Amino acid sequence: MVKIVIPDNKERIQKQIEALKYLIDEVDTDEKSKQIHQEALQDLQKALRNWLCKVNMKK
Repeated sequence: MVKIVIPDNKERIQKQIEALKYLIDEVDTDEKSKQIHQEALQDLQKALRNWLCKVNMKK
């Protein structure tokens, strides 16, 4: 399991998500790289959902 550092704002999280999607779809050729990037992508997507929930709860 890879541990990633989650950015502190929505825009940075979204940029990293887009970059990882590109890597997975266009660049990664070996399964190990795809697996690592997919795990990171899932962590970032979860962080984005949590961030959005926190923002909506403050409203």
